[in-house]
Amino acid sequence: MDHALKVPPPWTLHGRGYILVLKKDQLLASDLPPWQQAKHSFFSFPMVMFVDYDGSPIGPYYELLYIPGRFKTHTGSYWTISKIYVSTETSVRHGRENWGIPKKLANFEVHYLKNEVQVQVFYDEKLVARFHLKNRGPTIWVTSSLLSKSLHSFCQVWDKKAYYFVPKARGKLGLCQILDCQGYGHDFLPFGPQNVHICLVAPVFEMVFPLSHIAALPKF
Repeated sequence: MDHALKVPPPWTLHGRGYILVLKKDQLLASDLPPWQQAKHSFFSFPMVMFVDYDGSPIGPYYELLYIPGRFKTHTGSYWTISKIYVSTETSVRHGRENWGIPKKLANFEVHYLKNEVQVQVFYDEKLVARFHLKNRGPTIWVTSSLLSKSLHSFCQVWDKKAYYFVPKARGKLGLCQILDCQGYGHDFLPFGPQNVHICLVAPVFEMVFPLSHIAALPKF
């Protein structure tokens, strides 16, 4: 596609993804921007995700992200993405402009085997994370429509502005076995299998990212 083309929200995306729910003691406040050092809300837990979008308005791309949790502000409680890498420059630009998501361009090596995936992510020529995960057991259909909007609302701070949005998601969800995983701390979170509370797989999903409401920075 034309890399200069602007694709405004809403976006509908399809793909598969893997979610590593981390133990809360893995969260390091020093790794967070100042506004994300606020108090955690209930229903808050840090997560690392690898996502393979095989369908999006800007074409397919890979994504590795870190969500440190859900935080309190004077307007409510919001999830936030503090670290994120993607495989295309077009995704970097649109993520920043549309939702204030601080995307960086990285190189991904992804190999699918039967019920398994092997992933390595390189940023600035350094290995930041690797995964070897295996699907385990049955999956069930889930949807964010069963949750209050407040439980899946996001706030991103970018270029001295706050971007508020509520993505929607539906798809299959099941358990995943960790054969290997490691975050190296090179511009990312250091973690290993001992830091993971549970690992989940979404072998098929659909997400809708709406138009953001852009406002002043949140207060605490």
